[in-house]
Amino acid sequence: MIAPGRAIWNFASENVLAVRTDWAETETDLLGRLMRAVRKAGRWLAVSEVRATASDLLSRKAYLDVSAGTIDRALSGQFAINDLGDHRQVDGFFEIDEGAATFP
Repeated sequence: MIAPGRAIWNFASENVLAVRTDWAETETDLLGRLMRAVRKAGRWLAVSEVRATASDLLSRKAYLDVSAGTIDRALSGQFAINDLGDHRQVDGFFEIDEGAATFP
């Protein structure tokens, strides 16, 4: 990663959950439930003490199937920047509840 979105715009979305307009218009109840679930999960992930648990869960083969350490570094904003093991800390990289980061 050369520069996270946060380096360009504070609270920039690094990731987006998008749906097709036709689906959103025909599945309004399901869309509302999806948005509430994402918001609830985001509030849970915003608590730094649960990130290790989240990393462990997401690392499972049924989900992301990558090491918990890799996920934890991403959630905490710690990125490897070269093959030598150098890292860059991007404070506030994974913001859920700040600055309307998850506002639909």
